[in-house]
Amino acid sequence: MFRLNMKLENALLRNFGINPGDVFIVYGANSYEFLVAFLSGLIAGGTAMSIREVDTKYEMKKMILWTEAKFVFVGTSVRETALFLKNEFPTFQNIIVFDTQFDDCFPTVRNFINEYSETIVDEFIYEPKDCDEIAVILESSGISGAMKATKLGHYDLATCYCRENNTFISDTISCDVFSGHSHMSHHTGLSAHLMSIIYGAKIVSFRSTDVNQFLNAVENYKISRATITPSMLNLINKSDRNFDLSSLQHLFIGGSRVSKKLIDIFLKNHEIEELRNVYTMTELTIQVTRSDNKRCYEAIGKVCPGIEIKVINAKNGQLLGENKTGELCVRSPIKFKGYFKDDNASKELLDDDGWIHTGDIGYFDESENFFIVDRSKDIIKQHGFSYSPVDVEDVFLEHNAVKEAALIGIPYSFEEEIAHAFVVLHKKFEDKINEEDLLHFVNNRTSKIREVKGGVHFVNEIPKTNVGKILRRKLRDVFFNNNNKH
Repeated sequence: MFRLNMKLENALLRNFGINPGDVFIVYGANSYEFLVAFLSGLIAGGTAMSIREVDTKYEMKKMILWTEAKFVFVGTSVRETALFLKNEFPTFQNIIVFDTQFDDCFPTVRNFINEYSETIVDEFIYEPKDCDEIAVILESSGISGAMKATKLGHYDLATCYCRENNTFISDTISCDVFSGHSHMSHHTGLSAHLMSIIYGAKIVSFRSTDVNQFLNAVENYKISRATITPSMLNLINKSDRNFDLSSLQHLFIGGSRVSKKLIDIFLKNHEIEELRNVYTMTELTIQVTRSDNKRCYEAIGKVCPGIEIKVINAKNGQLLGENKTGELCVRSPIKFKGYFKDDNASKELLDDDGWIHTGDIGYFDESENFFIVDRSKDIIKQHGFSYSPVDVEDVFLEHNAVKEAALIGIPYSFEEEIAHAFVVLHKKFEDKINEEDLLHFVNNRTSKIREVKGGVHFVNEIPKTNVGKILRRKLRDVFFNNNNKH
């Protein structure tokens, strides 16, 4: 891989004359070739941005204009989009196909190397001039509004992947097999792929992911380490097949709050050496907390070395003590570099003293374990009481017919909401269960203040990010779009 990276980097420098900070895009599905393209541009001094193949041609057009990308790597799975871009930007000829030998419309990585750099003239590897130089731009949900593009520096990545700073790799050995089910546009996916190279382990890279693909890969390729979301854990628990997951001995759960019930079900069915709940943010790069192994796993754990956390009253900034719920604020040795071309959102996140206001609601107990209640923007305010949608989603999941469930708050009166549920049923129950049945089941098992009074919406799938976080903003759009039609 290194020799191929150096050849491609030489070709890029000769043909494009890359300057530090020039943005380049890698667009397509995870693959070995995707990683080669990503690393080659990075080594040449460019700033990398990964885009999933599910993004549309119109989104890609906007992305090129927004980032002022100097060149774009594309996979064959998105070749039609590449043709669209070629027609939209007649003067933009810097499109290279990374995962095929020949293409009649675009240069490929192979013939690009053959033309410009079959031999390595200069083993140049770009060295950043200072710690603020940006290496990659990664997608993040931020604390409010639309998706954000988080800037991460070269030094940030080096700190993040240092063994001492990362539970995921603290005892990694060369025979480990990482799961690369998350796309490299997200920090989880990028980390898994880069760490497997840095520490000499193997990785199974997924072009697309659903729970059965993941479970099949664990069984067939003996995956030993993975980071998953609570949504994915739920789907594993509800899988119809009995997969052999004995190789999966190091499991880390993050991305959103996980319930004790979900982990209890998993541990009942699977023996595992290490299971931890972890907390991080793309904006922080580094792990913030980690729980003790298989103990108190409903907590996100204790503070990692070098990290500071405080809990405040978000309205007045008052510092809160143990068992007092408020907003988590984090200060890290890695300085947040801001969102790409979004200064207002950057200022909203970071205060003058260097604290990142996470938008997560939580608390710590007398043992200094931290707990997440939920995202402040996802909290449902019903009958003057605020609660996490996870509390009620877990009740839905107790019903045999329910495969997945997600709750949102919908307007009811001034500063008041009621809960509305989106539910995916198992196929065999689709004609047997109705809204009334489910609401009777759930509301008889929850307190009055948590009753679902806004109805149930049956859907084929719950929208999620590529790492499995529920996209509640998209569910809100679905609800309001449907309501406006009536």
